[in-house]
Amino acid sequence: MVITDMKVFMVDGSYQGTIGRSFVIVTLETDEGITGIGEGTTWPGGEIVKSALEYLKSYLVGKDPFRIEELWSDLYNRMNHSGMTGFFVCALSGIEMAMWDIVGKTLNTPVYNLLGGRCRDRIPVYANYWYKDIPDEEEAYQEKALEVKEAGYNMLKMCPFFGYQRGMPLTTPEMKKALSLVEAVRDAVGPDFGIAIECAALFDSNTAAKGVELLGQYDPVWLEEPVPPENVDVMARLRAQLQVPIASGERLYTRHGFRELIEKQAVNFIQPDVARTGGILETKKIASMAEIHYVPVTPHNPNGPVCTAATLQVAATLPNLYNVEFLYLDEPWRDAIISPPITVKNGYIELSDLPGLGIEFNEKEAMAHPAIETLPLKA
Repeated sequence: MVITDMKVFMVDGSYQGTIGRSFVIVTLETDEGITGIGEGTTWPGGEIVKSALEYLKSYLVGKDPFRIEELWSDLYNRMNHSGMTGFFVCALSGIEMAMWDIVGKTLNTPVYNLLGGRCRDRIPVYANYWYKDIPDEEEAYQEKALEVKEAGYNMLKMCPFFGYQRGMPLTTPEMKKALSLVEAVRDAVGPDFGIAIECAALFDSNTAAKGVELLGQYDPVWLEEPVPPENVDVMARLRAQLQVPIASGERLYTRHGFRELIEKQAVNFIQPDVARTGGILETKKIASMAEIHYVPVTPHNPNGPVCTAATLQVAATLPNLYNVEFLYLDEPWRDAIISPPITVKNGYIELSDLPGLGIEFNEKEAMAHPAIETLPLKA
């Protein structure tokens, strides 16, 4: 079997008003009529990932898709002067997922059976982006959080800090406003419901220390990226000083990007994103590194449905899985561009026994929703 063609699809995946996001979906066709699906979504920059994928097409045509480790390593090493992180690795992630999909479909088995087998029959998920398009008011947050709870979830994530400048202090009124939203949600969902707080890598170290301490009174499952990820020592110091659990990892690439974070025990949870780490196998390797340091894994996943399907495959095999991020609200065609749709019931997604990633791609439906990307209004 050899790869005969590659196609890239840019699907509109916008959320939160005017913010433009795209699902970057790649298909690999083979001479035996089996097509694999992958996703290299990142934002902003989907168009750059698309260009990277198209750049790699001539390399892939004629290659054996079963030789995943060899092709991954060869591409990674060939691009080492320009792509050890960032857009190239996202492109590589999509290609790698598609190759696993081909292998699973050829052997008529789910990918998780090729990775050591599943550790569970269903995957726990938490709700994110449930606060899409609602006003920053306590009553609105309470009403929507209760809706999430009543939908069967037992955990949600919220970001009360969007719109602030990265790496700068928050004013006292800004912090009070954020605290009031978190308090409102906690009051609404009760003491036993999980709340994770997204800090979006916004804070300077002083604001982070103060903010972590203040937010701790609401018993969060974790605070996500209280400081930017580039300086692991600062993150490690925060974790050592404070009692609130810290999570990070969504902006890191490959096992090399996670090594220092894990070895310095800078976080309580790691959050590899399968579309950014380099794909399914790289995510499993990262999780294994975390496992020997007793760090649970909660994959980052504000991506399209193909990446969600791939995330579920690797998550099924991880002994140290905590849960997986899932977009509570997304574009209505998210479930139309794949079949069968991925559904959540009582806070879990049941594992499929369908081969490969367990889904088929609806190319016609995807092309009916072309992406329009925009840069963020603020950094």
